[in-house]
Amino acid sequence: MTSVAPKAANPGKWIEQPRMPIPTGEHAVIECQGKIHSVAGYAKHRVDQNFHQVFDPKTGSWSLKAPFPLPCNHVAGVSLGSKIYTFGGFIEQNRCPHSKCFVYDTATDQWAPIAGLEPAARRHVGDRTRRQDPSARWARCALGGMA
Repeated sequence: MTSVAPKAANPGKWIEQPRMPIPTGEHAVIECQGKIHSVAGYAKHRVDQNFHQVFDPKTGSWSLKAPFPLPCNHVAGVSLGSKIYTFGGFIEQNRCPHSKCFVYDTATDQWAPIAGLEPAARRHVGDRTRRQDPSARWARCALGGMA
């Protein structure tokens, strides 16, 4: 099998890295420009949060970035170039799906709202988009290019 992924510095070995500043679960994890972004999720006694934590593997350090616009959990996300797009999720501790979508600009450290999801896509945006088109075009579906 061939891969476009770069060769790992430690192939087949787990190494401990610094822990997240704020332990978080049920969050979006998105790689963008070599950094790992943890967005929203549960923290501090399973309460929806808007934390945005970024790990830089080159420096081995975490930083806090602009807070996510909506405290929520189970957000779907993808990066395209220097931007991160997020889609839907849940609020009220999983009791209520939401259809809000946002874009994060890594250059300005700012979030902005974008067009929301249609009601049918609210619950499982990741599954919906992959089922429609499993190729690299799936993000275009979620961004409104195909229904």
